[in-house]
Amino acid sequence: MRAILIYYTITNHTKQAVENISKGLEKREVEFEIFNVREIKHNNIDFSQYEILVIGSPTHMWGPARKISDFIKNFTPDDLNNKRIGLVTCYAGVGGNRAIDIMEKMLKEKNSNIRVDKIAILAGAPGSLWTGPKASQKDVQKCIEIGERLGE
Repeated sequence: MRAILIYYTITNHTKQAVENISKGLEKREVEFEIFNVREIKHNNIDFSQYEILVIGSPTHMWGPARKISDFIKNFTPDDLNNKRIGLVTCYAGVGGNRAIDIMEKMLKEKNSNIRVDKIAILAGAPGSLWTGPKASQKDVQKCIEIGERLGE
């Protein structure tokens, strides 16, 4: 099984969450690639190579980051066929669950047959580029567990 993990981050909390999900995938012996959305173009990826798709975004103004929303908008229904999907968002104050629900809705509008495993993680400082506190060990463990479930 192969996975692609795509994220956007400013303070590295989302990157760390995606890397924690990858630890769960490793436990299931899933091959994976991790990309910052700034480093890739949607049309250069053959999503049919992957059975697992993970998308990570910080929460910006109660929703996913624009770079992630724009990336999700480019998916075709075929890109999402037969995919196990993991979603993660990091939030510092409020809005994390709303952001992740928006991401899920956007994906299901593209393909209603997808299965999504998701988590919103409290990390960072509200309204600030200051890194702030890291995710709790409990949230780190939840990310690893999501990776394990996706790799089953």
